[in-house]
Amino acid sequence: MAKERKRQKLNMQCHPGIPAVIVLDGYGVGGYVWQPWLPLPDGISVEPLPPEPVLKPLPGAAARQRFQVIASQPGTYAITFAYLQPWAPQKRPNQILQFTLLCNP
Repeated sequence: MAKERKRQKLNMQCHPGIPAVIVLDGYGVGGYVWQPWLPLPDGISVEPLPPEPVLKPLPGAAARQRFQVIASQPGTYAITFAYLQPWAPQKRPNQILQFTLLCNP
């Protein structure tokens, strides 16, 4: 029986050429990280940023990954992030988040 993966949809707004930041909660345990689930829509760039500092540095403590998103022109874009183990032979996401990015002029 296949494990059901969590899916969540979120909305955010931006303006063309101005970076927006997406912050995703995660746990460093087990080698799971958030990654953009390719392909990205045309006109969108997503770059990882340094993680937010952890308030209490404990083994297995939650981490918050950050990504900078830039849309080159106005429009509505769907950007998907997957929570997975990038080193695994079959990169099957444990969780999937879909952002609807509304880029206003």
